[in-house]
Amino acid sequence: MDKKSISKLFYVDMDYENAAVQTAREHDRWCCEIFAKSLMYQGKLNEAYFEFRQLGLDYEAGYCQLLKGLDFMAERVWRMSNPDAFDISWGLSLITFLNGGKLKYPLYFQIRSFLEQDIDMFYRMGREDYVEKLLGHATVFAQINPESFKFFGRVLFHNAKYALAKELLNFSLDVCFKDPETHFLIAGLHIINGDTSAAQKSLKTAIDVSDGYYPAEKLLSNLR
Repeated sequence: MDKKSISKLFYVDMDYENAAVQTAREHDRWCCEIFAKSLMYQGKLNEAYFEFRQLGLDYEAGYCQLLKGLDFMAERVWRMSNPDAFDISWGLSLITFLNGGKLKYPLYFQIRSFLEQDIDMFYRMGREDYVEKLLGHATVFAQINPESFKFFGRVLFHNAKYALAKELLNFSLDVCFKDPETHFLIAGLHIINGDTSAAQKSLKTAIDVSDGYYPAEKLLSNLR
């Protein structure tokens, strides 16, 4: 199978089992990385860990250990690698938020790059305990990156945690009222609750604060 088809399997269809089958016997590095990531997304963390180590992808290898609940093993892998690397430094910060130790504060762009995808992965892997711990520090993240409340709210929304999503998105409005996507997501919550009028109001606000926000304009036209 060609790389375009494999990319579709992995990134679009999210058919990780088939993506792993198609890349298992390939020696091209790109295919090997897709194979390792496919194993991880299937929850085959021991196998994924081995593949990532073979590829020299220490952040991903440590991440497999973290998903298994072995934060001390993740930390060991990362500290033996390059603790100052952008991704590994984030991982080491993340551990401090999860294990209750002294916090190691991440950078603005680390939060933007990793926080949302990590929360989503934790839900995918059944690590809601991790999500709860991060939620307990949502204000800390928002003090570094004000969009953090939206990041939490968006991933909670997409994981059908609607009550929590509403709470975090309302916090987001308090610090980033002119962010059209926050209003758009809140409109989605109103739609789920069957309140079309409130949804239309949120969509109009999304359009107003951004001088035109196409997703909101499109959805609003569909609700009329």
